[in-house]
Amino acid sequence: MRDKWLRQQTASGLIVALLVICRPSFGADPVDPPANPSEKTNPAAAQATDEDEANKAAAGAALNRGLERFSSKDYEAALAEFMASRKLYKARGNTLNAALALRELGRLGEALDMFETLLRDFPNIDAMETKKVQRAIKSLRPRVGAIEIIVDEPGAKVIVDGRTRASTPVSGAIRVTTGSHLVRVVKDGHTPLEERVDVASGQTVPLEGALEQLAQAGVLKVRTNDGRPAKVLIDNVEVGATPWEGRLGVGTHMVRLEGDGQLGTQPAVATVSPEQPTSLTLELERLGCTLRVAPTPVSASVAVDGVAVGNGLWQGRLRCGGHRVEVADDGFLTKTAPVDLTEGSLGIANVTLDRDPDSDMWREANPPRIVLDISAAAAVAPSFGGDLADSCAGSCASSVPFGGMASIVGGYQLSFGIGFGVHAGYLGMVQSNERRSINASQLPSGTVLNGDADDVLTLQGALVGGALWFRRGDDFQLTARLNSGVFLGALKDTRTSRFDAVTWEMPSVSTAARYVYIAPEVRFGWGVTDFLSLDLLVAGNVLVAIDKPTFTPDDDLFISELGFVGFAQESLLGDVVLAVTPGLGASFSFY
Repeated sequence: MRDKWLRQQTASGLIVALLVICRPSFGADPVDPPANPSEKTNPAAAQATDEDEANKAAAGAALNRGLERFSSKDYEAALAEFMASRKLYKARGNTLNAALALRELGRLGEALDMFETLLRDFPNIDAMETKKVQRAIKSLRPRVGAIEIIVDEPGAKVIVDGRTRASTPVSGAIRVTTGSHLVRVVKDGHTPLEERVDVASGQTVPLEGALEQLAQAGVLKVRTNDGRPAKVLIDNVEVGATPWEGRLGVGTHMVRLEGDGQLGTQPAVATVSPEQPTSLTLELERLGCTLRVAPTPVSASVAVDGVAVGNGLWQGRLRCGGHRVEVADDGFLTKTAPVDLTEGSLGIANVTLDRDPDSDMWREANPPRIVLDISAAAAVAPSFGGDLADSCAGSCASSVPFGGMASIVGGYQLSFGIGFGVHAGYLGMVQSNERRSINASQLPSGTVLNGDADDVLTLQGALVGGALWFRRGDDFQLTARLNSGVFLGALKDTRTSRFDAVTWEMPSVSTAARYVYIAPEVRFGWGVTDFLSLDLLVAGNVLVAIDKPTFTPDDDLFISELGFVGFAQESLLGDVVLAVTPGLGASFSFY
């Protein structure tokens, strides 16, 4: 019997040598002869030896079936055979081939574990095989991370992407392929812990939580119509065999049975209530096809023929023929995919959901938007400057230029908060000067007249330019903005002059004021809604003269008491005018 096992393992090695990148030795280690002759005649030892030989023979048959499946690229079936072979009798051949099948299936964390198990359990494999296995391990490690399960409740099953990987307490982290995974920790009578976990290369991600006792529970009874035993899977977790009875959370659950060979049931729905037990009787039938549904994202819910089978990766046996797979998740557009299953084959439905453009789920904390800002502010300046301000000395009294400003900014703001657009506004300020000393010439004699004057200066005009800003925040916003452009306005001087006993209100003089303006601004906003915030703001305005206004009478003026009088030309505004504008505003966002 032992020689038959060795021949099977040697033949297996020759087949796999054609299938894999390395040429392993798949034979089992020779069985040592009995230590003394008495063991040969011991009935118990002889019985144990016969049982071992039977297991070896069955393991060899399973290994050969797995190799046939592997050669036809049916890696799921091949892995099942290799694992069955390992369960009967662990050998180099079935261990290595299980690792290779896991690698082909993309289950790289489990493949890495199996390759390392091979080196640990079979240290006497030849140097060439060892080197190839080590090379495989080296190539897998950058593509593998791990999940550490931190759950105090003992005896709970840890399910990763639809496969049971461990039971709590879990010793060590569970290796997984890099990427997103759906992890469920379940135990009878408790609410499950379910979470999506993203794992990077070499990273160990902790998953910590607690399983709570079910607040409301009911009883579910499951049996077959003819009394034949079958495994019971509830919500994709094996809970026992028929006839089965257990406590579950109130609500709907997915139930299916797996019997001998290809016997089983398609997914069925059981609705559990707290008032009375729910009984479910199912009929075993031949299910000749297998369907594997791999949704993206991994947390998506999967339904087969209208029956919800769970979230994430799902695989199960179904009737051959046409089926309908429906995948849905929050923030995504639901997708339905028809699947036609062929006898003896594995049907694979890789369903990738498209984002729902109308879902709030994808709205960024500071998304791209069209922005419209309005504001009204007071305007104050230390001085208008110019010759008129310079000549206000002694008994002359000058008020602080004061007025108001209104502006509007419209533009586009990028997702990281930088925005750009146009700026338009209106600026108006008034300043008065009293008892300012002036001189005039009495014509034609040229006599110099000394007196004083009161001037009321009114500056007003439009601001037109561009804006660049940076804004952060949601409920509370901070905006730093720079407005710049040209001020197109005019300054009017209304003057009353006094010479000796003669007081004369001169005709108002209006002259153009052309300035470049630069206005840094800070706004503090409070988000009233997603589309509106109310702002407090302060801006500094620097006006630099292009064409500054001057007092230049077109003709000599006639004063009845004095005759013709000539006045000197003087500038009414300085080369640079500074103003501060504190105020209130509102910001509107259009997504």
